[in-house]
Amino acid sequence: MQTMRASLYRGGTSKGLFLRAADLPLRLREFVPAPGGVTKSHGSRSALDGFIAAALGSDRYGMQLNGVGGGISSTSKVCIVEESAHIDHDVDYTFGQVDMRSGDIDWSGSCGNLASAVALFALAEGLVKSSANNQHKQATCVRVYQTNLQYSIQVIVPGEEAAEDHQIPGVAALGRPIAVNFLEPRMPNVALLPTGNARDIIELSPTHTARNAREHTRTNTPVSIHASLVCAANPTIFVRASDLGLLTNPFPPHATAAPL
Repeated sequence: MQTMRASLYRGGTSKGLFLRAADLPLRLREFVPAPGGVTKSHGSRSALDGFIAAALGSDRYGMQLNGVGGGISSTSKVCIVEESAHIDHDVDYTFGQVDMRSGDIDWSGSCGNLASAVALFALAEGLVKSSANNQHKQATCVRVYQTNLQYSIQVIVPGEEAAEDHQIPGVAALGRPIAVNFLEPRMPNVALLPTGNARDIIELSPTHTARNAREHTRTNTPVSIHASLVCAANPTIFVRASDLGLLTNPFPPHATAAPL
């Protein structure tokens, strides 16, 4: 059985497995993706991917019961963090999205939620020193280089005496707010608005259109929806929930249950 040091952190509405690059077994270090999310595997899946997928418990059932994953995409993530090789940065942050069933890892994107946890992990690991004068009161700025998409992030971690008075949807407990500032988070060689438009019309066909979360009708008629395609921090398509027949601001069970 292969073992190594690892940590579990929640950042915002995501949770992930955190690893130090230096702690990886020697045979796996060469597979850590290069900047831009390019893996060094000669096949469809590297030894590192298999190691991480096993740790999270990905298998054909998709529940990740035999690992530390949570069986949903927001808890099936991995972050590899190490002292930065880039000037004016404290740590390098490499992100992987792990498929709950196949165990395949997508190294091409990032996770803004877990960027906040990257700073906490870096502080806990001694990769960054807390503000020297009074670490209990002063906020600490952690300078993060996001290797997958090659941009900079500044994470402001409040001191230990800051009020725990903030709450986010999906998390019942109160906590200290962590500010995450993305500095020009554009993907290399991709425009902020890749189509050149702030809003486009996308035609879906064939489609299921839902009246609500419990009832739907099938139609062979193409349906047009308004969407904004944005490449900032992550390639994202923004659509109105109502255009997809979803409840307003749907939580994951509603979104995944909708027969689109």
